[in-house]
Amino acid sequence: MYLFLQVAGLKLVADMDETRAGDNFFGVKVLSFLDGAQHACVPLVIVSLKCFNELLQALRGQGADAGRIFSAACGYNE
Repeated sequence: MYLFLQVAGLKLVADMDETRAGDNFFGVKVLSFLDGAQHACVPLVIVSLKCFNELLQALRGQGADAGRIFSAACGYNE
């Protein structure tokens, strides 16, 4: 998915993953879900297809603006 984002002209500025928080992913720091949802001021793109709905609800539950949440598979999420 990282390569897909690059081809689409999007730049990865953060990665959120509870199991890898603190690591690096292609040169960017991996954030905890809470940190990423509360501090991100850029569009949030969910790239997981298996747990999309759970991640969407969790982001909204952490206060992320629904207008900034997108899916790599589904587009904009109202």
